[in-house]
Amino acid sequence: MSFTEIGSLPVIIGEVKFAQPTKFPTSDANAFDIFVEVISKDDPSISDWWRGTWSEDYGRGVVSHLKQKELTEQSLRKIGYEGDDLSKLPSQLKGKETVANTVETVTKTGAKFINVQSLGHKGGNAPDADKIIDTDKLKSLLMGGSSSASPISGAPNPFATDSDNENMPF
Repeated sequence: MSFTEIGSLPVIIGEVKFAQPTKFPTSDANAFDIFVEVISKDDPSISDWWRGTWSEDYGRGVVSHLKQKELTEQSLRKIGYEGDDLSKLPSQLKGKETVANTVETVTKTGAKFINVQSLGHKGGNAPDADKIIDTDKLKSLLMGGSSSASPISGAPNPFATDSDNENMPF
């Protein structure tokens, strides 16, 4: 059974497999996909697969400066891959505990699926839940006091409304 929750879910790494790329077209004749099975730590009957591509093709969007194999290697290092010998990957990862970050995907026909988007803690530097600042507290900090305090003298108000735009320096 696949995951039914969205979020960062505790998992244990199961099998690691290598296969010819099938999902995304590539011009790299030496490309292959790496599949990592993730098994729910809370319910071992729930599992799914994360896929990374090892190719010379470049990523898209904000990662268009990195090759797919660099992106995949970053992901694998976050969950315990060490060295540069991919043949050791299965033995290095099997049984490791991490998190699977799941998202809902909607197809063109409207079908919905929960997919494993990434492994390991997102961003690597995510704040602890008890350290997150709510919007009112942030507003207070930026304005130098309580949430009703006025901005620092001479500084633009970062919370100005559209009607305040004529006072903004940009």
